[in-house]
Amino acid sequence: MALLTRASLLFVLLAATLSAGFCFSSSVVDDPRRPLDLPSGGRGDDDDDESAPEWITFYGSEYEGDCFCWALDRSGSMGWNGRWGVLQEELSSAILSLSAQAEFGLVFWSSTVIAWRNEVVRASSARKLAAISWAQGLSPEGATFIIPGVEKALNINRSSTKNRLVVIVLSDGEPTSDSDDPINEATEAINQANWDMQEINTIGVEVNEAGTAFLQAVANANGGTYNAAF
Repeated sequence: MALLTRASLLFVLLAATLSAGFCFSSSVVDDPRRPLDLPSGGRGDDDDDESAPEWITFYGSEYEGDCFCWALDRSGSMGWNGRWGVLQEELSSAILSLSAQAEFGLVFWSSTVIAWRNEVVRASSARKLAAISWAQGLSPEGATFIIPGVEKALNINRSSTKNRLVVIVLSDGEPTSDSDDPINEATEAINQANWDMQEINTIGVEVNEAGTAFLQAVANANGGTYNAAF
């Protein structure tokens, strides 16, 4: 009887052990695990279309921005002393240096204003080459009516969604105007046209003292710099 009781007790203990093990295994298998905590948020930095402002070099000076529009003198005197050839080389180099995230526009002015596009474009390889080819098809002629050229460049930049809008103005002389005081007229007109305070940088190509003072005044009033072409 004692032997039977002991055997019965062992059987009960064994059954209890097996039952507990089965329940534990079932709880591990049947109880789903929580998913891993993954980072929240949108796209990472690598997917962001926007980028920090970049630097370009034009006539030996560096300019920082993410949208650039050139307003370039193509008056008849730009054909003197090899100026036109140097301008084409400098412009081509600067445009080709733009990254694909940058935007740019291109204006030439003299007695009339000619724009490559009426809005800025992303600087893809194809567009950069197209802009350079278009510019190389132009030739110097006319007078130095700078006001409409700068106004056009400012308006083209306003089509951009970028934050750092930069205008680069190049001229080889004093502004032409029907006014008795063309320098003051041009300075005031450009300052008023730049109501959104885009950065206007100026470059003088073999300009006289009055022309230098004018270009310096425009740059100083509009957050830019003046540089004499080398």
